[in-house]
Amino acid sequence: MKYYSISYVLFLTLFFSMSAIAQSNPDAHTHGEGHVTMIYEKGQLLIELRTPVVNMLGFEHSPETEKQWKALKRLSHNLKKPENLIVLEPECSLKNSTVELPFLKDAKKHEHKEEHQSDSKTDAHAQESKSKEEHKGHEHEKHEHKGHEHKSEELVHHDAYSRYEWLCSAPGFPKITFNHFDHFSGFNKITSEWIVNGLQGITYLSEGKNILEVGPLKN
Repeated sequence: MKYYSISYVLFLTLFFSMSAIAQSNPDAHTHGEGHVTMIYEKGQLLIELRTPVVNMLGFEHSPETEKQWKALKRLSHNLKKPENLIVLEPECSLKNSTVELPFLKDAKKHEHKEEHQSDSKTDAHAQESKSKEEHKGHEHEKHEHKGHEHKSEELVHHDAYSRYEWLCSAPGFPKITFNHFDHFSGFNKITSEWIVNGLQGITYLSEGKNILEVGPLKN
């Protein structure tokens, strides 16, 4: 069994409390904006980022093209390894990462479907002339149904969520640079709520002002 110190339990309690407040904010889902929750105490660093997925993908509906499916999988890979997006100076050791993206669970289904379609192409040619009209009617019906689904999906908000836990061995609070503005053109502003060694505040990040500054602090 793994045991945690009282300070660490308090550390996690503060973090998840701040996270819950952020999630309950009705204005949290705003295109072009993201929300960061950050807590640092005695070398332990937790950062959570929640943002509309459109800011990172460029779309907020279920992927419709192969290019969009690849973009979704690439985003998942990049978020799981945050060293290019969140730069810590001096470096800290990443202990845990959690990434939640909409539609990701459907990616494997999509891959399986593509493989099945590829395998069945050899038999499709023989039946093409016979089922051409039926297929055309079916595609027309499918297109109308798809358009209806897409219209309803646009009313649903989808967020991207990532959470990271680092252990920092160097003394003092590390310099934290958020490179999301360089990697994703959809970002205009990131609001960061933070607690550092008991001191709390809010920092607004933007392009050209992407370093989380919390003032002079003691470890």
